[in-house]
Amino acid sequence: DTYHFVCTFSEDEAHVATCTLTFEEPSRAQGPAWLTAKFHDVKFVPLQNGRPTCLAERVTIIGSYPFSSVTDDAGIYVMKAVIEPSLRAPSAHESLTLKAAGLANVLIVYAPDANGQTEQLANAVADGATFASANVKLFMVQQANYARDVSRWADAVVLGSGVYNGNAAPEILQFINTFDFEQRLTFKVGSAFATAGGPAAGLQGTLEQMSGGMSVFGMVTVGGTSWKNARGTGIVTNGTQHLKEVDLLLAKDQGTRVAEFAKMLRSHMPTPEPSPSIENPMSWGKTWKATISANVTQVGYDAGLVIVNFTGDCPTPSTQRMLTVYGDFDTVLTRCDIGYEFIIDPPSRGGGCHPRSIGTDVSSRICQACGCPFCVRDTNGSFTHGEQHPSKTKWESSTDMKLQGINVKVWQGKAVSALEDYALHTSIAYLADDLSIPVFVNVTHPLWQQSTARIDSFTHDIDDGIFAIPPNCFHGHALALKLHVI
Repeated sequence: DTYHFVCTFSEDEAHVATCTLTFEEPSRAQGPAWLTAKFHDVKFVPLQNGRPTCLAERVTIIGSYPFSSVTDDAGIYVMKAVIEPSLRAPSAHESLTLKAAGLANVLIVYAPDANGQTEQLANAVADGATFASANVKLFMVQQANYARDVSRWADAVVLGSGVYNGNAAPEILQFINTFDFEQRLTFKVGSAFATAGGPAAGLQGTLEQMSGGMSVFGMVTVGGTSWKNARGTGIVTNGTQHLKEVDLLLAKDQGTRVAEFAKMLRSHMPTPEPSPSIENPMSWGKTWKATISANVTQVGYDAGLVIVNFTGDCPTPSTQRMLTVYGDFDTVLTRCDIGYEFIIDPPSRGGGCHPRSIGTDVSSRICQACGCPFCVRDTNGSFTHGEQHPSKTKWESSTDMKLQGINVKVWQGKAVSALEDYALHTSIAYLADDLSIPVFVNVTHPLWQQSTARIDSFTHDIDDGIFAIPPNCFHGHALALKLHVI
């Protein structure tokens, strides 16, 4: 099979490519996929055709298919490859190192508009930051990822948007909402720019809305050096013409000041002290039920708010029973103990039942960990991830705080598999007065999905009868006989 990708590189991570699958040979129905290719043992090669070249010995590929109705193979896949000897560089050549030490990393994220005027400002901000010798990443908001781009890379984040009904673009506000609720970004710089159709159309309010969203996380928000852009660059446009040079100069000035300020702040960042030993959060128990309200996003995809009522009984993953109710949509009854999953239509759609064999019609991974839909992969206290390369979450911090008016204790940790590039970052908040009750969960992977969930009405008391299989699920004698024998 042949897979065709379009890939991008950045100077700060010269040996890491972010790629989008364009098409496959032969073609398949799964749809889009994204991957990161990390090249190892990279060697520098002398100029070829006037350009320096670097070649690698090995490559690690981490990719994902988004969830869809046409594939059960959604999720992460990981593979390693050895590059053909004819393509390798001679070992005698010097390794190439591109990242400039000590320079600020400036991330610019903007919501594109139909006339490209917000993009013009974004490019001007990037030019200004580059003039200050910063490393710059410029993304449309659909391409940006909090964990990868903000948390682990950026020293400064500059957000840009048009004005929509007096507000920033919904995509920008949603991006701010993906910021991890327990991370403090006190040594990062925030800044904003915006375009509007009139001076009283909400321009300043939109700038303050984006800056305020970042300041909640402790970011130091700045603008440019002029009174005209002290709170960010705001430009009145007519929607058709190229922006005036005087307006672009304000944006360049802002980019330069952001980069310089971020470099100064970065130089004063304290050296982190060794982390003390962190006590593990509690297991969620063998049996529990709750209402889960989750927001699930990934590159190019936003599922919006998903609300389910979940009940689970998991003495062991291979024998667990789960019932997931999607409001007036399908109910999913998972019976790992007998090897079947049942999709049950609501009464409003006839109440039909559709059995699926686990391991044949649906992936067996659903019975390899005690589940929680749209939140942690495993709830039995180990919080592992990955079947082929299992790992256990290492908790890095636990902090007391108040979230949405609730006093909680938040654990933050990371699970790293045998392939060290493949890691999940998990934050779990428990009630401060009862550390056996989870209330918030945030799970992120830099390439895969990010899910943010709220857990309501959590209890260990369940009705065992809800796991009974409805009679109309026995469509054929073969299935009924198999269940009877088991």
